[in-house]
Amino acid sequence: MRRSVLVAGLMTAVLGAGVPAFAQFQPPRHRGERPQRGLFGSGMSGAEQSLALNVSFGAGYDNDLLGQATGSSAPLGPRGVGQFGFASASLGYSVAKDSVTASANVGGTSQYYPQMEDPNMSSFTAGMKVSWQAAKRTSLSASTGFAYSPNSLHSLYGLPVDAERPPDSSDMLNYAISGSAFSDWRTSASISQGLTEKLSATAGYTFYAVDYNDQQSNYAAHSVMGRLTYQISKSLGAYAGYGRTRTDYETERLDGGYGGRTIDAGVSFGEAVSLTRRTSLSFGTGVSGVDYAGETSYAFTGHVQVGHELGRSWTLTAQAQRFLSFYQTFGDPVVGSSASGGVSGLLNRRIQFGAQGGWSSGTVGVSHLVPQFDSWTVGASLRVATSRNTGLSFSYAFFDYVFDDNGAPLPFGTQPQMRNQSARVTFDLMVPLITVARRANASR
Repeated sequence: MRRSVLVAGLMTAVLGAGVPAFAQFQPPRHRGERPQRGLFGSGMSGAEQSLALNVSFGAGYDNDLLGQATGSSAPLGPRGVGQFGFASASLGYSVAKDSVTASANVGGTSQYYPQMEDPNMSSFTAGMKVSWQAAKRTSLSASTGFAYSPNSLHSLYGLPVDAERPPDSSDMLNYAISGSAFSDWRTSASISQGLTEKLSATAGYTFYAVDYNDQQSNYAAHSVMGRLTYQISKSLGAYAGYGRTRTDYETERLDGGYGGRTIDAGVSFGEAVSLTRRTSLSFGTGVSGVDYAGETSYAFTGHVQVGHELGRSWTLTAQAQRFLSFYQTFGDPVVGSSASGGVSGLLNRRIQFGAQGGWSSGTVGVSHLVPQFDSWTVGASLRVATSRNTGLSFSYAFFDYVFDDNGAPLPFGTQPQMRNQSARVTFDLMVPLITVARRANASR
């Protein structure tokens, strides 16, 4: 019997340059010419060089509504049940020169559940990236990152991810499905070369390694990609690309068991498409293939994203996608569809509000009998700025996932269903350590 699933994540609206580690909801970034109007974090946007320390701590309550998330007789879910305390800290640095931009970040989060036998749950992230405009038509970029966290279903819930922002370590805890932890390391590099005034080529490589505690499921993945983009007009472009992925497992039984290929093409609107310059739109389509356990499968993929600016500070977004991806939590390819939307803005200069929801549905694996899932996400939060550097946040979330009862074995470490709601109160502190204003004649 097919059942629907409701999943919601804790979400926090964060506007401006300072993003504390507790923030799970990342609203769309403002255009550079759209001023930062909120009190919290003001004074750092547009800086040529900045170093900021973000600290958050507080308390909350988790309620496992099913009491069976871990399959144990005790009603204690993987994230604990009842009152909990938490703290997080992150340090972020960024610099933007005429031809070079770079950033680095390090952060960690710990939650303490006094009712659990093992009351501590922690995660850690670190990373850096750099971009260089080597010539008028040539640009290079590179990035590397490390993360340690419990097995999580965050990627499965259809929530958008902003690639321009560092990962949030607290996000990994809120979607944890078990106490088992893993670490991953990702490094990538790309080059973009303009061939003519309107035609450009991009090539890239990514290395991704995952280490589990049991050492049996460890793997390393290598991906290469290439893309041609034709700029039809200032705001309209068309692209076509191809990529391949190979995964090497530590166990001989699975070594070389997964490979993938992607053929994508589409149209992107790089700037606003309306006369008011407040609406942006991008979409693309493609075909993705996966070689797994001796079988080859293909799936149509695509995405569409719309963003709209409301008034002086509000932003509304909606997106949908069809995807084929490989999730380290499951160790299997996932084919699915997702849709999400969110709104964020200022009620006044001191009060920020954000809300977001999403849906996701798909299958884990590509064989004939595979587990199927559905999910929904909803959540909201409110932050009251007490000064430029301090604020008090309130958030509530309800989330639930369900795998269909179709006789297929479930992914390792998961249960048929988990339903949880959570509320928390957080004190946020942002300490600007270095702030160098952008020169008046600096290029953006």
